[in-house]
Amino acid sequence: MLAAIARRELAEHFSSLTFWLLLAALQAALAWLLFAQLQVYESLSPQLVAAGSSLGVNDLVIAPTLNTLAMLLLLGIPLLTMRSLAAERATSRLHMLLSTPLTVRSLVLGKWLGNLLPGILLALPPLLMLSLLSLGMQIDFARLSLAALVLLLLAALVSATTLMFSAFTRHPASALAA
Repeated sequence: MLAAIARRELAEHFSSLTFWLLLAALQAALAWLLFAQLQVYESLSPQLVAAGSSLGVNDLVIAPTLNTLAMLLLLGIPLLTMRSLAAERATSRLHMLLSTPLTVRSLVLGKWLGNLLPGILLALPPLLMLSLLSLGMQIDFARLSLAALVLLLLAALVSATTLMFSAFTRHPASALAA
């Protein structure tokens, strides 16, 4: 039953225009930011080498891009998750779901898992884009892997928090505002 709820949530996300527009906007913003930071790094690189600075592409390009990705995930994941339980309550489908032999724990966990995967899918393309920098630059993959883990945990936390606020209200916009 848990898998069925998660699949239904995933199907709703993948069939909605909101997910695809959010994914495209996030990709476009981060690609533009990455190219702008690469231009700045290219202009600063000779000065950094002359000064013997330990700053490199990891500090001047990847870290700011990951910071921006974290901020965009904080804004984007609630847009996807806000309607989860609030819309069920508004359409009276929550009462129908609770009248089945499904436990509340299974319902909430299924909703959370169904909302977590789109949040993770928002974070994966930028992480792949950053890892492709290794084709021409020396990347610290340990730092990038740790940052990826932190971003995935952030996606899980934001998804769970928004789901909690969605459970408290009938209107998805109220869950987003909370």
